[in-house]
Amino acid sequence: MEIHESGMVVTCPNDNVFFIEKSHAYNNISNSGVSSVECVINAKKNMIYFLELKTTAPDKENKNDLESYVVEIADKFIHSISLCYSIFHEIQKEDADYPIGITLKECLGKSPKIRFMLLVKTIAEDNCLHLSAMFQKKMRPFLKIWNAESVIVMSGAKAVQKGLAVIE
Repeated sequence: MEIHESGMVVTCPNDNVFFIEKSHAYNNISNSGVSSVECVINAKKNMIYFLELKTTAPDKENKNDLESYVVEIADKFIHSISLCYSIFHEIQKEDADYPIGITLKECLGKSPKIRFMLLVKTIAEDNCLHLSAMFQKKMRPFLKIWNAESVIVMSGAKAVQKGLAVIE
């Protein structure tokens, strides 16, 4: 399964990807201020990645835009994990077109390791570290609640180098 977004392509096994942003559950509530990451990936047996892809990010010198950017993406991570668990517990309905999938359901039912990842096609490496620190500060209570490590912010070039993405 290929995810084409923001000038990058991420490839994952079919049954390990939930296109949360395309799901009926998300579309039914998105007009209520709910936002979402592109997809949720069950990458390993007990690990779930919430993946957001962006073309660019504001420079660290542009504090106002950068703070707004962090708030916007932090909300996407928070809303996405909430929506996944609401589908898992049948509060929101799963749909046939974009199902959450058996492997992800099984993982959600256990104690999965949760990772939040932001891939930015064009960003300087030092800005990745700065953004990651901003996410850590903004999302600290949320990350503690979910026992999640800090948000991983990675450039498109680094994602290509690690074999996670291809630049279009």
